Amino acid sequence: MSLLTVLQVLRQRFWILGVTFLATLAGALVALAIIPARYEAVATASIDPSISDPVSGMVTSGTMVGLLQGNLIALAKSNQVALAVVKRLNLDADSHTQAQYRASGQEGSLDIQSWLAGQLTPQVVPTFGLGSNVLNMTFKGSSAQQAATMANAFMSSFIDAAIALKVSAAQKASDWFAPQIDKIRADLEASRDSLARFQMDTKLLAPSQTDSESEQLTAVTGDLSKAKGELIALQTQLSSPPPTAAASNDAQSIDLQTLGALRSSLSSIDSEIARLQTTVGPNNPKIAEKLATRQSLLVQMDAQVGEYRKKLKDRIASQTEKVATLEANYNTRLGSMIGVQGQRERLNSLIREVQFHQDELDRVQKAASTARMQSQMSFSNIASLDPATPPTQAAFPKPIIVLALAIVAGLGLGVLATLIAEALDRRFRSNSDLEFITNAPLLGQMIDVRPKRAAFLPRVLRRLRLGGPKPPTPAAQA
Repeated sequence: MSLLTVLQVLRQRFWILGVTFLATLAGALVALAIIPARYEAVATASIDPSISDPVSGMVTSGTMVGLLQGNLIALAKSNQVALAVVKRLNLDADSHTQAQYRASGQEGSLDIQSWLAGQLTPQVVPTFGLGSNVLNMTFKGSSAQQAATMANAFMSSFIDAAIALKVSAAQKASDWFAPQIDKIRADLEASRDSLARFQMDTKLLAPSQTDSESEQLTAVTGDLSKAKGELIALQTQLSSPPPTAAASNDAQSIDLQTLGALRSSLSSIDSEIARLQTTVGPNNPKIAEKLATRQSLLVQMDAQVGEYRKKLKDRIASQTEKVATLEANYNTRLGSMIGVQGQRERLNSLIREVQFHQDELDRVQKAASTARMQSQMSFSNIASLDPATPPTQAAFPKPIIVLALAIVAGLGLGVLATLIAEALDRRFRSNSDLEFITNAPLLGQMIDVRPKRAAFLPRVLRRLRLGGPKPPTPAAQA
């Protein structure tokens, strides 16, 4: 069906469109007059979710904010908060409310406060602003003042319930810590007793910054190495020719000086003998005297070397005995250190156990103190921002919106009713109706040549202008 055809149908059945439109508009006006006005008041509060758990020590993360907000919304719509509102405003004392309660048929199965709480819960809508921690407590009431009063009452009751829940949770956490502290303290005392008994049995003290056994073993090792070096040096001196007095810094330097003097005298005697052999004969008394002196010097030198070697051997023997004593002392120290090593490891293990229990006790006591402080503090992370004020306009119904929708719906229903009436009417009024029904070509059309009678309203107006009845027709005059 073309648009022109639709317009023709609407023109021919304009009365259907008008009646439907007026009926829809009248229904909207009746609805505005009958439906009671509903007012919405909003109270707001800011909620900071960054709270740590005193038991686990965990801080609320960003992923937990949504869960926390959902829990708070559930709390705001709970029967507990609604009951607190009923008690806060003393709503059950109103005679009209009591009559409604008796008429509800739940007087025997439900008390009036619970019944009122159930009636109020659907009317409160707590929501969080998108991307914020602001709680909007909206209440839908029959009057502006009632909506504002109930919204503020619900917000106050919600904050009190949240405080009570927080205090209860903190108190439970504090009570949970008490047996834990007693158990950790008992473990600490037991570990301290074990450490004291072990130290008494082994005669060991707690290790300090320096280990005395290690220091003693190190000192003995150094003395032993030094003694062995001295022994090797003495043995080397014994197997080598006696050194000169000038090259020796030995403790027996006095003997070496005497030996050096004898060597110098022997050299002088040898020089005198060589000089005399060139000037006098071999049997000269001076040569014989010099030779006797030389032989005496050789004997003295042999005696000095023998004494020197004897003293070296004595020193070597003394140094060998010293090395043996140091080796025995080293072996004793080493065995003692190896034997006490296991005991020291056990001692360190007991000390670490005591320290662990002490640290654990300090941590739990600190957490318990935090829980006790939280149980005594108010719910500081909830702050009321703006109380609800009586709204100036009703939230529903909106007359402008209702009338605009009624106009659009009336026009739509009128057009639809007109088209339906046209579809149900099977009469043919124009060539287009025949063309729509059949594909046969149109051969001709009968035209009414009678003069068309004017419409009723133009005829009335024409009579009023003429001011009298119409003149009689020729047939009437005859």
